[in-house]
Amino acid sequence: MATDYKITIYNQTSFPSPPRKYQISMASDDTWGDFQEKISELTGLEIGEFDIKKGLNVKKESVQENSDTKLSEAIGDEKPYYSIIGIKKSQGTMGSSQSRALITAGPSNYSGSSNRYGNTSGSRYGNSGNRYGNTGSRYGNSGYSMSHASGYVGLSNQGATCYLNSLIQTLYMTPEFRSAIYNWDFQEYSERLFQEKLSKRNNPDTETEPEVGTEGGDAIDDISLDISHEEDSHQSAENSNEPEAAGETEEITAEEGEEPVHKKRKLTEEELFARWQGKFGESSIPRQLQKLFLKLQLSESRAVKTTDLTKSFGWERAEAFTQHDVQELCRVLFDALEKTWVGTDKENLINDLYQGKMKDFVRCLECGYEGSREDSYLDIPLVIKPFGATKVMGSIEEALRKFVEVEHLKEDNQYHCSECDDKVDAHKGLTFLSFPYLLTLQLKRFDFDYMTMRRIKLNDRVTFPEVLDMNQFLEGGSQIKIAGEATSEEVESSESEEETIRRANSEESEESEEEIDEELQAQRSAENQRKIELYLSSGPYVYELFSILIHRGSALGGHYYAYVKSFEKDKWMCFNDSSVTTIPRKKIEETYGSKPRKVYSRYGGASAMSGSSGANAYMLMYRKVDPHVNISEPTKDSIPEHVREMIDRENAIQKEKDKAKAEKRQMIKLKVYYNGEYKYIDVHRSKTINDATRLAAEAWKLEEIPEDCIRLREYQTYYDTAGKTFKDPSKTLTSYSIHSSKSLLIEVRKEDEEFPVFDPSKVTLKVFVLNESDNTWSKPHAFTISKNAKLRELREYFEETFGIPIEHQIICKEDYNKYKAKILTGDNKGLKYDLRVYEGVKLWLEYREGGGDNIPIKYVVQGGYMYGNRNRNVNMSTDDEDIDFPLAFAHIQELKNTITVKFGEPDSKEFSYKVTISKSCTLLELKEKITEKIDLEIDQFKVMKGSINYKVELRNEEQTLQQYNLLDGARLYIEKGSPLRSGEVPMKIVAFDPNNEEGKYFKSLFEFVLRGDITIEEAKTDIFNHFQQLQEKEETAIEGYEMPTPEEMILREKFSSTPSTVLLDTKTVRMSARGNYSTPTLVVQRVPVDEPRKKSLSDKVVFLQQFIASEYALGTLQQIIVKDSESLSSLRKRITEITGVENVAVSSAKWNSIRLLSLPKSLWFEPEDTEDNESEESSEEEKPKQRQTGHYRYGSSAYSRYNISRKKDVRRLRLKDGDIIIFKDNEEPLKELSMEDRTKIAAREKKLRGASVQMKPGYRRREEGVKITTGTDIDIGDEYSDEEQ
Repeated sequence: MATDYKITIYNQTSFPSPPRKYQISMASDDTWGDFQEKISELTGLEIGEFDIKKGLNVKKESVQENSDTKLSEAIGDEKPYYSIIGIKKSQGTMGSSQSRALITAGPSNYSGSSNRYGNTSGSRYGNSGNRYGNTGSRYGNSGYSMSHASGYVGLSNQGATCYLNSLIQTLYMTPEFRSAIYNWDFQEYSERLFQEKLSKRNNPDTETEPEVGTEGGDAIDDISLDISHEEDSHQSAENSNEPEAAGETEEITAEEGEEPVHKKRKLTEEELFARWQGKFGESSIPRQLQKLFLKLQLSESRAVKTTDLTKSFGWERAEAFTQHDVQELCRVLFDALEKTWVGTDKENLINDLYQGKMKDFVRCLECGYEGSREDSYLDIPLVIKPFGATKVMGSIEEALRKFVEVEHLKEDNQYHCSECDDKVDAHKGLTFLSFPYLLTLQLKRFDFDYMTMRRIKLNDRVTFPEVLDMNQFLEGGSQIKIAGEATSEEVESSESEEETIRRANSEESEESEEEIDEELQAQRSAENQRKIELYLSSGPYVYELFSILIHRGSALGGHYYAYVKSFEKDKWMCFNDSSVTTIPRKKIEETYGSKPRKVYSRYGGASAMSGSSGANAYMLMYRKVDPHVNISEPTKDSIPEHVREMIDRENAIQKEKDKAKAEKRQMIKLKVYYNGEYKYIDVHRSKTINDATRLAAEAWKLEEIPEDCIRLREYQTYYDTAGKTFKDPSKTLTSYSIHSSKSLLIEVRKEDEEFPVFDPSKVTLKVFVLNESDNTWSKPHAFTISKNAKLRELREYFEETFGIPIEHQIICKEDYNKYKAKILTGDNKGLKYDLRVYEGVKLWLEYREGGGDNIPIKYVVQGGYMYGNRNRNVNMSTDDEDIDFPLAFAHIQELKNTITVKFGEPDSKEFSYKVTISKSCTLLELKEKITEKIDLEIDQFKVMKGSINYKVELRNEEQTLQQYNLLDGARLYIEKGSPLRSGEVPMKIVAFDPNNEEGKYFKSLFEFVLRGDITIEEAKTDIFNHFQQLQEKEETAIEGYEMPTPEEMILREKFSSTPSTVLLDTKTVRMSARGNYSTPTLVVQRVPVDEPRKKSLSDKVVFLQQFIASEYALGTLQQIIVKDSESLSSLRKRITEITGVENVAVSSAKWNSIRLLSLPKSLWFEPEDTEDNESEESSEEEKPKQRQTGHYRYGSSAYSRYNISRKKDVRRLRLKDGDIIIFKDNEEPLKELSMEDRTKIAAREKKLRGASVQMKPGYRRREEGVKITTGTDIDIGDEYSDEEQ
């Protein structure tokens, strides 16, 4: 029985529009000629004008079958997979437009579909022909058309990405690296990865990945490509018993009473791939490098952005403002590229270009046995100042020789030889086995000064040659000395160069600076070429300098830029972010560094010290000189076709995005009011007022109202009144200068009425009328009246409208801003200028026998000014208690203190409810109103204020809303949970151990709610009992911690990571709780029962610690209490009694601020500073007064150093709770520290500071390494469109 084949053809003649899809049915006994004729009939191409290719690999040859070959033989039915066949136009006469189609085929009794997109160009939509030959093409221009003279494009700095820009420009200017990036086929790679992910998802139990490029590895079981074109859609209905085809919709039925579920369209494999590829391309580092390099080569801008590249790194915005080390970035970037290229032809690119080999060996001097290990390297870090050295290396050659210098292992450092089975003298060292094609040298200019315990930068002069002979550093290599030539250490100019420089400096020279520089360039190039030829005679490892990455600044920060040589132009360029300039060759020598300068100390003597900042070379890149391997910079014509097609496609997509953005910028957002509420509508600025009116009616669901009964007009939000009308609604919004966020008002009329006519000579006022029956106020009645009207006319209007006689009217006016009330009098006074009744003013009208004749004049507006104090508040004084004031006075005062609060359902982000309440009400009263809106009791929810990302609870139900600073329109969040009861205070309980050896002084125990009215002494018992209960329930487990009993316990506050004030036992918990929102912390500390306790605020609880000078260490902390009025003499005696040390010097420090290495030079109060007052005063009279110079030596008087007076009132320790008193024995000698000792002390202090996370002024956060993600884990996603059918 013949097998039917269902074949889908994708015809892409209309690229870049989506391909047209056809579906045909063929029988297995049909011939290949029948198949070709069917294709010709569908596509309109004559047989011979297209080729057919089968399989995933588009580089395969065309399928060549005889026209009488049966399809069963050509296609086969032994595999349950479709095969993708690509169609393209043969070399012929079809015109400029290429025709291509994709065909999927397979036995119709299989539901699976086929694989990727096997077109001839390697791209699904890219034409195989060359579109870039036209003169009008962006690639057809000859030469550069940059807006700057250098011919190169810069990179914009995102904030602190200068180090990234320098490296990217260096890689771009490396011809071999740029060519490799261009030749990487992103389309092929993404297709392969997509198929692997798809196959893995559809066959999760499959152990092996399908092999890319084989027919059997392209199976897709769940996603079909059976989408017919409309002309042939009837054919798909013939296979109704097959699974649902891609492109159809999946209908999900809804339960009865629920909203119907929208249908979603099933994506074809092609659409699924396109969606995934877009996301993957954004996270693919090689892809983004490709795009960035193309922009650097083809862009006409002065600079391009690197945001797409850093986004592919997985960096957030904050990373753009964090500077890293450029050498570290280079390594991490290369590592990420290697991971991305696994399994591709670029898998070994980094190793082929940058990797060398070295040997680490130890050689026995007795038997000659050598143990070695071979290692690879990507760069060579050169130490320019070895540990303990007093001077830096003068050149990189000297540093390289130091790098391979053999170390002699002898005496105590002998090597145990396995052959001799004994400790013997040996040689240990490194030797180079090979050097890479691209040699990277890092000058380790950042060092650590163990004397100052600071990171420093070495700006010393280190020279480097333009031509480097690395043969001498191979095992057994020797240096070639050119006769009469200076080494790079000497850096002497040749005679010809000196003569050229003399001409340049001569005033009589007629040559321009550019001409002389070009001559110098030529002379230097010729000299370098001579060296290259000579060095090559000794070996192949001869290198030419082409990039210098420069750091300008100090160890704390700085700026990177690069000097890079163009191999094509033989010129050096300065790439400094967005600036690219040509530089003379002599600029290279300026990057060597500066000579050390002498610094004179204030304590006498001079020392050599390099500058604290400067611009000098940090990383050097050399290229191996090999004419057979060296390539030139890629030209725009040499860019691979698949890269240009992909870029052109993305440019087309970007144009559409830019068009959409431009269209979006033309949209304006209007704020449309109706019945006191508002909604936003989006409308194009070119639309008419009528169009905007229809959109506003739709937003407010007023479509049923006839169009001639609804209109838009301006709305004055400040006055809450209607504004101007639009005379011609057929005009555009732009013609009326309507901008975004403009406020408009929907006005609706009845069919038998007319819209009110806007009169600019009138003002709109609002009046509230008192209902005498229940003393309530009516809703506001808006009306218009002439701006120049008199008060008499206003009264007449009120009499006509509300029936209140003029002689019995009391009209009160509210000042819009100040909520103050006055009575309007003077019938002949003008409303605007005399009575100050403006647009939007609110009036209150009430009936009163005789009007307001008995109201004091200070509450009446008379003419243009108010009698008495015009800013007097409406609050009535005690002298006016017998006056029958208008009810409007109290009502306006009430409005002043009323706010509207918005909130929503518990744990909701919507603010669907609002309540109006007085600011004098308590939080409890607000919660009672909230319970009327939500289905929760008062004790079942908490009220939060703030933002969605940071909310704090309003805890005290007794506080007023005014105390919580709630304003009108405040938004509150409601969360489920038990709120605090009245008088309760939440506390964080933290344990404190001042002698913790690891520096972890604080341990969080639990959170606990205490009553605010209990004392600290009672709180100790509650905390102890609660801890015991938690231990019994096993709800807390603090390893090795035992809660002190209430008798042993003291409670103190905690400020940041510092133990602060010790709380008096008589103090209440509420007094200790600081702030209405944040949870206070109580610190629990164990103190022996027999030690004294703090009794008053003048007692200071501090720590006593000894500096043991002979061991250069600190003793154990011991807690004592000192008085504010205690003298140093008294304190010294107490320390002697406690410790037994007689000759005591004291100093003070804040908690966790002691730096042991600098402690000997701290401020010490010596015994002579603490003499008795009487003898001190007499001695001061006898001694002649001398000027204090401030000169200081170790152990000298604190007073003589800081010129502190010896008067009694300043010789007191001004200490706070938690401070440390340090003391030392003056008779104890100070230990001299070795460099190793200093290193250990610094490391230990750094560890302790890190454990305690103590943040101090000037503290610098620990630097984090560069992190780059590869982005290959982008998920395919579901197979349905996000858009509704």
